[in-house]
Amino acid sequence: MKKLALGLVAVAVLMVPAMARAGIQSYSIGFAFDITPGANQAVQLSLFNDAGGTLTLTQVDLSFTGTIGATVEIENDSGSPGTINIDLIGGTLQATETSPGSLDTGSVALAPTTASHAVAASIGPVRGGADYWDFGTLSDTDSGTDFTTTGLAVYIGPGNMDVTVFGSGAWSASGTSSSTLWLQNFQGTGTVTVDYTYTPEPATIGLMGIGLASLVARRRKRRYK
Repeated sequence: MKKLALGLVAVAVLMVPAMARAGIQSYSIGFAFDITPGANQAVQLSLFNDAGGTLTLTQVDLSFTGTIGATVEIENDSGSPGTINIDLIGGTLQATETSPGSLDTGSVALAPTTASHAVAASIGPVRGGADYWDFGTLSDTDSGTDFTTTGLAVYIGPGNMDVTVFGSGAWSASGTSSSTLWLQNFQGTGTVTVDYTYTPEPATIGLMGIGLASLVARRRKRRYK
């Protein structure tokens, strides 16, 4: 019976390494702002909670998924019919950490597929008639990320990570010599996320193993006494 109990203790100890698997603390926050020259929005995300020193931070990932879009209407002001093309020029989003570190996703280009529609020559009525077209919402979505495995101490503790999301872009109409473009809700929207990858402290893992082994031994001792 003692051999059986010792065998179970060995199994319990061998199980301990599986408990050292990495975990992730993840925090997200949304953003939404009008795209104008110099447009940006500051957001905050929680720092890593090391549970009183029992968790070891191994990597920090900063990422965003974002969309630039607008509701677009066009009217042909020229005396000739044509096919009007709508493009987003220089559409970008970028998430930059301003403290406590310096993660930066870099500028990510966003460009909806060119929207086109045939229109008649100008006929006078504003925002109506065969010379006018409502394209509805045109948008593009993309993502960016950056990470670090060094200098992680600044990410541990109470407080927040400060991140600024930048956006830029302008809409362009082509295909006729003159036209009027109307934009509504020209915005950058999306979510910024920070992921903290961690493992349990070695000392904590050891204590867990000793406790588990002792528990198995005590139970077997009672059973076969």
